[in-house]
Amino acid sequence: MENSALIAAPASKTREKLLPSLRHSDAAWWQLLGIALTLALQTDLLFTRAINWDEFFYYYQVYGFATGGALSQPLQTLHVRLFGWILGVGNSAVDQIIAARCVMLLCEAVTAAAITGIAAKFTDRATGLLCALSYLSAGFVFQHGFAFRVDPMAAACLMSALWILCTARLDIARVALFGLLVAAGGLITIKVTLYAPVFAGLAWYRWNEDERSIASAMRLAAAAVLACLFFSALYVLHSQGVSSVAQASITGTGGASRKILADSAQEMFSLGPQPYWQFIPSAVAKAVALTVFIVLVPIALIDSGRKAAEKIALVGMLMPLSTLVFYHNTAPYYYAFMLPPVATACCISVTALRSRFDMRLLSIVFAINSLMVWATDGPSRIDNQRRIIDAAHEIFPEPVGYFDFCYLLSDFPKMNGFMTLWGVDSYLATGKLVYRDALMTRSVPLLVEDDPMYSYLMREGLNFHQFAPEDARTLRATYIHFWGPFWVAGQELRAGAAARSAEMLVPGLYTARGGPISVDGRRIEDGAVVMLGRGIHRLAALSGDAKLVWGNRLVRPRDKEPGEMWTFF
Repeated sequence: MENSALIAAPASKTREKLLPSLRHSDAAWWQLLGIALTLALQTDLLFTRAINWDEFFYYYQVYGFATGGALSQPLQTLHVRLFGWILGVGNSAVDQIIAARCVMLLCEAVTAAAITGIAAKFTDRATGLLCALSYLSAGFVFQHGFAFRVDPMAAACLMSALWILCTARLDIARVALFGLLVAAGGLITIKVTLYAPVFAGLAWYRWNEDERSIASAMRLAAAAVLACLFFSALYVLHSQGVSSVAQASITGTGGASRKILADSAQEMFSLGPQPYWQFIPSAVAKAVALTVFIVLVPIALIDSGRKAAEKIALVGMLMPLSTLVFYHNTAPYYYAFMLPPVATACCISVTALRSRFDMRLLSIVFAINSLMVWATDGPSRIDNQRRIIDAAHEIFPEPVGYFDFCYLLSDFPKMNGFMTLWGVDSYLATGKLVYRDALMTRSVPLLVEDDPMYSYLMREGLNFHQFAPEDARTLRATYIHFWGPFWVAGQELRAGAAARSAEMLVPGLYTARGGPISVDGRRIEDGAVVMLGRGIHRLAALSGDAKLVWGNRLVRPRDKEPGEMWTFF
């Protein structure tokens, strides 16, 4: 009995010593469970959410570079060297973009880890994990944080660099890693400049933490210099193989990169109403708890009694919110890039709320937010996208030139640019007839109706200032509907109508469909093929309604036409 008592006493003391740490660990487990649930739900969306138009554009850049094509610029294209391997994955562009999304999800996880580490520096690990959960569960981050875009990669690079700056011992290796991460982020996207207040605030904090020593100042200066040197080195290395226009910028004879920066600054930064302001209410509605945390940060800072350097650092992390006022491209996917330092700054408001709300309850609130966004995301349309891309290859065994919005068919030669808001504005600003000029010099038998701008124009004759008037008339006069979103060069002829002149801008073989047709006085039987050159031709239907369709008896897919192909932001 005595021995038992002696054994039990130390064991009891051991449990008492361990109990506080276990309780602390238990508090963090709720955040970890919330993070695990959020990432699991995101993984489901990763495989089922429709590919976005930007993702098709980035995939096109990867495909083009990997298959011997040149890039028009060395800036904001580093991903083409990092993702060439995806072309060997799966059987379609959709499968390969999903593979790239998996990497983006890993980048998001790195960002969450950096949020945890930085927030823990100002508070504790449990609070840091809650900040990471608040970021991951924010609606727009949840829906777009894994998208194949530059935002997840850039956020991971910059937040990792900030993590080093804030918490690591700045020896040579870590200073070099900091510089490399910042340089890579800068080459991935020039909007890394929007993080400048965050870096400045944390650098000031770190210098004050090091008692404003000369050695610390020199290490911080070395980190900045190395970032510039690494950026220059990466820029030169990446520029090898980029088109001659961009190469000229390296030698100083062109200034292509300077033009890219100037054009971006002019287009992307301005005061006044921004084109994506309408998404701010939705961003708030899909992240109510995080919004409350953000609103409380200034109040919590005032009452915190923290040192001035800490307050400056936390305010700096909050500053990316201001970009919603002056930055052009604040579409929903931008929040995955903008919110990491903001969510980190929320550590101060979380600390203030912990005395009133159980951390487990807060974790559950964020986890429920993830679940609600996942449940209301809408139907999956990714299979429709697969079907459309497969149908294009079924109809056109050999790639043909085409017009569309977003480079949907990456292995087909696209004859117009990326028609985003910026792309349309740039096209209209040039005053050039991009569509008609392409038709006059190249063979472009296909138009893909993958944006409402084409639907309105081709189906209803409406042009909401997205096409030059002559281009709009040319497209409507050149293409007829074939299947799904595909419009093919051709003419529709009404029964009994007199012969009419039609300008055929796509030379090649044409097939008579629906009945015999008169072409320049020649009778072409139904199903027969005729060769037509570019120019004016006299056409008429000889019995019932008929069509003259580009191609040598193009085969329509047998299954029904697919439905919607996009999931809105």
